[in-house]
Amino acid sequence: MIAPPTHANSNPGDLDGSPTMGRMRKPSGSLLLDDLAWRGLIHDSTDLGELRKHVDSGRRRFYIGFDPSAPSLTIGNLLPVTLIIRGALAGLEPVVLFGGGTGLIGDPSGKSTERSLLTVEEAKANVTHHQELMAPIFERALGSERMPEFVDNAEWLLSLSSLDFLLDVGKHFPTNDMIRRESVRRRLENLEVGITYTEFSYALLQGYDFMRLFADRNVTLQMGASDQWGNITAGIDYIRRTLRAQAHGLTCPLLLRSDGTKFGKTEKGALWISADRTPPEELYNFLLNLTDADAQRFVLFFSLEPRETLEKLFIEHETDPSQRTLQRRIAQEMTTLLHGHESFDPTKAAAWSPGLKVGVR
Repeated sequence: MIAPPTHANSNPGDLDGSPTMGRMRKPSGSLLLDDLAWRGLIHDSTDLGELRKHVDSGRRRFYIGFDPSAPSLTIGNLLPVTLIIRGALAGLEPVVLFGGGTGLIGDPSGKSTERSLLTVEEAKANVTHHQELMAPIFERALGSERMPEFVDNAEWLLSLSSLDFLLDVGKHFPTNDMIRRESVRRRLENLEVGITYTEFSYALLQGYDFMRLFADRNVTLQMGASDQWGNITAGIDYIRRTLRAQAHGLTCPLLLRSDGTKFGKTEKGALWISADRTPPEELYNFLLNLTDADAQRFVLFFSLEPRETLEKLFIEHETDPSQRTLQRRIAQEMTTLLHGHESFDPTKAAAWSPGLKVGVR
């Protein structure tokens, strides 16, 4: 039987802020929520009033999880990465959870067919690649003093027996509630595909992850993309039932084009954030050729500049759209964030400005 760890005590304290969001003596969760709302980055959340009080009442920790289904990450995965950066800049303490355990199953959210299962070795290798990709991004944006904590859920899931899982986790998840989840319901409605018990149980594993992080590391908020809302609420319910405590959740929209179609694809395939799969010059040129509507969306979603700077940028672009001010700015900022100055050849893009500093002004 699983004995839930003792809930750690919070430890509020002063924290210096970042130059991007102003210098703060204490964490400013409200500043983060206001900024996310202005950018259109809040899709679902637990009660926002309660969440605002919670993140303003002391030093708070949050987490976002990443599925290691592929060796690299796409541009869509960069959105939760920048959420982590925004949270850290606002004074919250981020934890990045890598799915070395859950990746063996795969999240059915947004999938119309069963995933191909990974081996333990494949999942471990992908987690290592993801960590190697993310570490320099966080270093550029946050500096070494604000680096997130990296955790792999293989730490607890690989030692979890099936009997313990059924007795101590499964009994807290009513089947009727799970069937109503959109990711499960869509698959059940497709009689030719259906859903296996393996993928059906994914939400339980993610809920267990949240409980372990809540109890072991005092993580009280989970964030992620909107397709994770059902999994996030599963964890919140599990914490309430087992630890008799309140946890919180917040999601951002999926990265979509202005016409509602999914982003992350080019004529050459997926748009990756690793230079070996999508070279910096290719990424830059893709962003430079965004439509005005998509460029504005990318600026709001990905730029680390404050609201005042971006509002001036929007006005400048509106004055003369032919100058492609938004496209040049976000192409410059995102390419620098992902790859740094040294990996980009400025001769291949006339608008490139190697003097841009990411996260530090």
